Amino acid sequence: MVYKKIPKQFNPRFEVVSCFLECAGEILLLYRNADKSEGNRWGAPAGKMDPGEDRFAAIIRETQEESGHSIAPEKLEFLTTVFVVYPEYHFTYHIFRIRLERKPKITISKNEHSAYRWVSPPAALKLPLVKDEDQCIKMFYQV
Repeated sequence: MVYKKIPKQFNPRFEVVSCFLECAGEILLLYRNADKSEGNRWGAPAGKMDPGEDRFAAIIRETQEESGHSIAPEKLEFLTTVFVVYPEYHFTYHIFRIRLERKPKITISKNEHSAYRWVSPPAALKLPLVKDEDQCIKMFYQV
């Protein structure tokens, strides 16, 4: 469950960053390998923050690692922080966006992903997405 405000008894185990890379009305989604958490599902570039790392540095690092795309920090737009509660654990989720003039060359990390796709937000909602990715897409793209 995703909350916009910190829920009662929220006890986050870690922090995650995610970024919607947008170009020409489409967003980049990566297909997670079967052996990974949330395997065989699509999601935006994302990952856990390292200890002591700030959220901007984390999303720049994660996007580079997962897509091969280097983000210009001045073009990075922070959207929001949400609070995620699952029965097994809680985490803080920082969501970013970057608007691109043209689609960059994508080089996925074969250790984590097996494919990538540029899709419109409505089309993304028809794919098997990582848990709660649909809520995040709906939150920012009014679909």
